[in-house]
Amino acid sequence: MAYHHLLVVSPPAQPPPPPRRLSLLSRSPRGAVTAAASPDAARSSSVVASSAATRRRAVLLVGISVLPLLRLRDAATSAAQPSAVDLVTDKMDIQMSEEMQPEETRAGPPQPEVKRPSPGNPLASLLNTIAVIASGLLAGLLGTTQREKKALQSAISSMEIKLAEDEAAMSLLRENYEKRLLDEQVAQKKQARMFQDEEASLLDRLASTKRTVKNLNEEVMKEKELVEQLKHEIHDLEISIAQAEEDKHAFEENLRDKLETLDILHGKVNLLSQDVNDKEENITELSSSLSTKEGDYQSLHLMFNQTKESLEHANSRMEQLEKYVYAAKNDIKSKISSIDSLNEDVQTLCSAKSDAEEKKSELMKQYTELETASKMRASRDSELLSNKDGQLNQLEERLSTALSDSSEDRSIIAELNSELEANRTMLLNEVETRKKMSDLVQSTEDALKESRNELFKLSEELNEVNISNHDLTTQISEFTNESNEVKQALTKKVEEAESVSKALSDELASVKEIHQKTQEDLEVTSNQLVSITEVHDELSKELLDTYKKLESTTDELVRERRINATLKRELEALVKQSQVESEARRALQADLDEATLSLNEVNESTLFLSNKLDSTVSRISAIKEEKEVLSAALSEQKKSTAEAQKNMVDAQHLIKRLGMERENSEIRSTKLEEELATAKGEMLYLRRQITASGSQNTDVLEASPTPNFNQSPEDHVPNTSSTDAVPPRSAKKIYRRRKDRPST
Repeated sequence: MAYHHLLVVSPPAQPPPPPRRLSLLSRSPRGAVTAAASPDAARSSSVVASSAATRRRAVLLVGISVLPLLRLRDAATSAAQPSAVDLVTDKMDIQMSEEMQPEETRAGPPQPEVKRPSPGNPLASLLNTIAVIASGLLAGLLGTTQREKKALQSAISSMEIKLAEDEAAMSLLRENYEKRLLDEQVAQKKQARMFQDEEASLLDRLASTKRTVKNLNEEVMKEKELVEQLKHEIHDLEISIAQAEEDKHAFEENLRDKLETLDILHGKVNLLSQDVNDKEENITELSSSLSTKEGDYQSLHLMFNQTKESLEHANSRMEQLEKYVYAAKNDIKSKISSIDSLNEDVQTLCSAKSDAEEKKSELMKQYTELETASKMRASRDSELLSNKDGQLNQLEERLSTALSDSSEDRSIIAELNSELEANRTMLLNEVETRKKMSDLVQSTEDALKESRNELFKLSEELNEVNISNHDLTTQISEFTNESNEVKQALTKKVEEAESVSKALSDELASVKEIHQKTQEDLEVTSNQLVSITEVHDELSKELLDTYKKLESTTDELVRERRINATLKRELEALVKQSQVESEARRALQADLDEATLSLNEVNESTLFLSNKLDSTVSRISAIKEEKEVLSAALSEQKKSTAEAQKNMVDAQHLIKRLGMERENSEIRSTKLEEELATAKGEMLYLRRQITASGSQNTDVLEASPTPNFNQSPEDHVPNTSSTDAVPPRSAKKIYRRRKDRPST
């Protein structure tokens, strides 16, 4: 009974859990495995304990025959024990099943089962046997399910291996992609650095160009300011001239007033001449001196007007010369452009002839002779320059002597001015007019300096033209050297062609004759070029003479800047010409290759070149004529400049003479004023004597024959107011009568 009781009390054997295929396929990620490992450990221990209890009960009921089944069952249970991943999936399935249950079952907490001793049941043994049989069947079923689980596990392991391989491939792809990205980033950084460097260089260039533009703008603004200052100075000079004219009118009015006062004095002297015969000689002398001074004043006035007219004429002449120089500049520029175009045509013709010429050695000899002649000319030019330097030194010595003389004259003038400082209180207006006239003289001297500067600029431009001509001669020499090289190559190729084509010797002879003709034409052109170089040398000599006469120390910096600019431009032009020459050389090489194939084309080209030579000869003759015209114009310009300089020197001498005459006139005017003052004193003295003689009797005259000089003129006036005395004529009446008469 106890045995059966034990069997009944023990709970029935729980079947093994069914295989969870869906749970294996829908596993959570690996991170959830570690989180769910701790709660499933207790569950696994409870399952092991329940399996041990069921094993004991089965052995007790059935016996030893159950052992193989139990072994299979143990293997199935061991295989069916959930791993950490299966436990997590089981937990997730349980949670899903719990969620699917109704809320009523979840509302209350699970009540613990109370184990009560069940009453004895007769069917318990049957139930136990049925349970054992069912357990055996379940063990067989568990074996089949175990195999299925193994197959599933092998498939899952293969899938996991594939997933691991896929993950490794993905990691490799990621690493390669990251490497590519890093390489691309490095390349992009390098490109960005390159772009930044280029941008920095471009910014530097922009900054440099902006600086140059700013400097040019500043120079232009400075030039504009200078022009405005010159305009203001011209305006101030005009105002000063107007003021000088006004002062002149005022001076003339003062002189008229003085003349009127002199006329009044003459009237008074004529009235007093009846009573005072002794003083008539003095009065006549004063009148004669006054007449002479008036004549001197009129002559000075005429001289002043003449000098003013001469200055105006000189200014007009200078303006005409400036216009003529500007027109000559334009003509020279146009002629230079035409000469450049013709030189380019000559260069193209020479380059075209070089592919057909075979006998240029004679031209080289001529060029060597020309070079020797040019060296001789250079030596002669150096000798002439030394002579001209000696002449310039002599001129400078003369100028120094003239300046010393002028300084001595100025010292004399300063002494005279120091002597006249005591008398300037009476002649301030005339001194102001003199200062204004000196300002006018300075303005004329400034105008002369400006004209000289313009002539200096013209000389600089002519020097630039000479430099360009010298460059052209050097280019011609380079062309000749290149033609010699081409000639040597042609001679080699002609020798090869002669070995191949002996049958064409007659045609070559005719070609040689044509070449001789062309060579003669070239000799003519070379002679013309020699004459042109001679003309250029003469022009350069004349320009050097003018340049040495007109150069000054203040304009050296400007000249150097311009020379640098012209040199830069010439270098650029030479670079361009070298490029053009290289292209021409390539074309010449191609033409030489074609010339070896066909000699008939050479004949046609020679005829065409002969026609071109005729045209160039005509052009060169026209250029010679134009150069002759230019030389004549330059000689005329030199003559006109020399005449203008002479006129300016004469004007300066006239101005100096006028200054000296003005000083003399000032001295004479001061003397006249002193004489007038003395005459006035004498006249007043005579008048007082007359009034005293009319008021006193004969007794008083006998008692006091000499007049009282200490008595003031106011003491004599009341004596004349007596009834017995003769009433004197007032000065106003005399002034009115004298005013009605014409002024002498």
